[in-house]
Amino acid sequence: MEFIEIIIEVVLGVLLLYAVFIGTKISKNFSDLKKGEREMRSLFVNFKDVIERAEKTMAQLKEDAHHSHDGLFKLFKDADQLRSDLEYMLDKSKGTVDRLEKTMRLAIQTEKRLGDIEITSPGSKPKSHHDDSHNSVIQLTKDHMIEQNKIKKQAFTPPPSSPIINKPKSNNKLNLLKAIEGMR
Repeated sequence: MEFIEIIIEVVLGVLLLYAVFIGTKISKNFSDLKKGEREMRSLFVNFKDVIERAEKTMAQLKEDAHHSHDGLFKLFKDADQLRSDLEYMLDKSKGTVDRLEKTMRLAIQTEKRLGDIEITSPGSKPKSHHDDSHNSVIQLTKDHMIEQNKIKKQAFTPPPSSPIINKPKSNNKLNLLKAIEGMR
């Protein structure tokens, strides 16, 4: 019996050593788990801060995008208005150029007709045998120019939505208005 008791005590000792070994292992795992828990808590706190900053940044980004959109839309609208004004001026200048070309052609034709007339000082008479024809051509030219001025005044009526009628908002628009009025 004694032998059996010794075997039982040896087995119990081995089991006790095994329990101590397992206990130290579990204790080490618990300490690692607590250390991991602390790290996890700090990560969650940092993550929460990052999320709050991201939300603030997104709100600011949305606000900035809205302001940029409004600014770009206003610039686009102004550019479109300027484009329509320039188209209007281009159309009107084409008519002016056409009238100027007609006047120039008439002046060239008049010069060709007068050919050998010598023009002296403004008060003296030209020396030519074409005095009557010269005066009639000059009168035709004057009549033509008066008629062209009347047409030009009638042709320049700005459209109702034209900014020419409205008070300009900036120096650029004021300068543009002066240039347009100079074309009249």
